[in-house]
Amino acid sequence: MAKFTHFFSFENVFIIISLLAGILFAVIVPANQVPDEESHFARVYQIFHGNFTSATTDMPVSVMSFLTKPERYEKIPFFDSDYSGQDDRQETVKYSKTATYSPILYIPQLIGVGLGWLFGMTLLHYFVLGRIFSALFYSGVGYFILKTTPVAKKSLFVLFSMPMSIYLAASYSSDAVQNMLSFLYINFVFIGMTGRNQLSKREWWVFLILGALLALTKPVSLLLIFLSLLIPNIRFKDLRQKLWFVASQLGVSIFFGLGWLKLISYNNFANPSESAVVPMKQLAYILLNPISYIKVIGATWNYYSWFYFHSFVGSFGWLTIYLPNYAYFLFVVALSMAIMADLGYRFVLVRAQKILISVIALFYFVGLLTIMYLVWTPVAGEIVQGVQGRYFIPIFPLVLVLIVSFKPAGKIPWQGLFSGLIATIVPLILIIGVQTVYLRFYR
Repeated sequence: MAKFTHFFSFENVFIIISLLAGILFAVIVPANQVPDEESHFARVYQIFHGNFTSATTDMPVSVMSFLTKPERYEKIPFFDSDYSGQDDRQETVKYSKTATYSPILYIPQLIGVGLGWLFGMTLLHYFVLGRIFSALFYSGVGYFILKTTPVAKKSLFVLFSMPMSIYLAASYSSDAVQNMLSFLYINFVFIGMTGRNQLSKREWWVFLILGALLALTKPVSLLLIFLSLLIPNIRFKDLRQKLWFVASQLGVSIFFGLGWLKLISYNNFANPSESAVVPMKQLAYILLNPISYIKVIGATWNYYSWFYFHSFVGSFGWLTIYLPNYAYFLFVVALSMAIMADLGYRFVLVRAQKILISVIALFYFVGLLTIMYLVWTPVAGEIVQGVQGRYFIPIFPLVLVLIVSFKPAGKIPWQGLFSGLIATIVPLILIIGVQTVYLRFYR
């Protein structure tokens, strides 16, 4: 019985359902039907051919044709043999919308593309292989976190298995690796909080490396480094060493972040075509009108809250393909039960730790909106444009941990029943997600 229960642990269930759903998404979702995937695949293709810093690249005509296929298909394109192989580079066009993120964000996809190229696969098949390797990487990272996390395992299981999380993981989107790195860093912080011995050199290096990698994602991710202040003082020789621990991470991260920005020119950043978008003027507006900007954030949340929810849980294609309404309801039910079940496991946060987590989560949310307000919204706009619910996935583990740290009196009833229902409902939601995508593109 114990072996049976262990086999159906949440980490084992996760790796099975995430691999199955991830591979299915990788195969059945047509090219460029994940937000900005055309730009991200162009970035992978560009890096693979040795161009690391430019937003413009020479793309074979066959590649561009492949990325602009229609949305409706008679059969799954993976089984189509009409695409050119790796050597078709005779006729090229200039492509100027390549994503300018660091190569770090595309390592899993690059491995898949490289193996496909090495074994002489066609363009279509090594495109899909890049997606599959990204899904494999996500499943492995998720399994490790669920296996080692000291808190909110069931809630994290629901989050990691969410249709949007796996849909992004099985694509060329840079969000896939950013989510993984954010989840990993947060997990190591909470593991560090449960230790009793002094922080080892190995642990220190893990934080330094993850902090540097986060700096190569999106600037707002640097806020996560301040979570390391949560690690208790008893794990350091003295307060000075703890502050040096945090400062060293910030120093290394800023060094790598600024180093990457130095490699790419300002003109490489993708901005909307509207001339009304002027980042420096927008920044001046925020500084001179802070109250008005607070109202902008409130108005944005009020206007887009349902869109954020749907594009957080699952919104496919170019954010036009939604799950059935009952699937979103099932997600809320599963997450609620997971939180209730996690409340029964002891992981106590003191008031100062709760405040720090709340402040970092709030600053992350406001930071995301502010970045998009600067680079995507006309000056003095009343609502922030360009923000999607999937952008909040990296920080959501903090929200879950904060919630489950508020312990009610006594033992939570029906924990076993909740666990069984969660392990049933979450795979069902994923099945609905895969079916929704299939019916949209092939029926």
